[in-house]
Amino acid sequence: MTILAIDDEPFALRLVEDILASRYEVVSFGSAHDALRALGRGLEPSLILCDVSMPDLDGFTFHRLLRRNRALRGVPFIYLTALDDYDFFRRGMNLGADDYLTKPFSRAELLDTVATRLARQAALRQHVRGRAARPCKAQTSLCTARPAHGRGARRRPRLRPGRARPLVGQAGVGGVFLSARTAALPSTRERP
Repeated sequence: MTILAIDDEPFALRLVEDILASRYEVVSFGSAHDALRALGRGLEPSLILCDVSMPDLDGFTFHRLLRRNRALRGVPFIYLTALDDYDFFRRGMNLGADDYLTKPFSRAELLDTVATRLARQAALRQHVRGRAARPCKAQTSLCTARPAHGRGARRRPRLRPGRARPLVGQAGVGGVFLSARTAALPSTRERP
């Protein structure tokens, strides 16, 4: 797995490389512009660590530009910054960051955060693959559907007054069965 690390401070970048190199391949850049160029040339990271305060292109702008690329939208993004103000944290999370670590951080904290985000990403991919491999009910019923008219067509049951009929909830799931007579009556319950 390839981790992309971006930080304009050489010491911080070297620290991240040293911590992660034992478990991952690390590609690092001292400039967000250089990282964008590498991504444009086909670099496919499994996760991105990015500083917020950089002179040429700040981390928030880099993140926004990155999310324009469909292939990179799903890549976990972690801010790694000295900015510990809540407003910066909130701004990063609102842009869609997966995590926000403040400097100084411990070795265990960085390794755990990266491992957690990669595991979550792998679980999401597995879930999506599982859903794609399993046809949904609508797909299978289309394959075995009966003709709408003529021989073999299924007739819809007619609703008669007094018979129960399903009312589907807002989310389209579940059903509440009410009598046709009681459904027409006004509610006796007081609403707050």
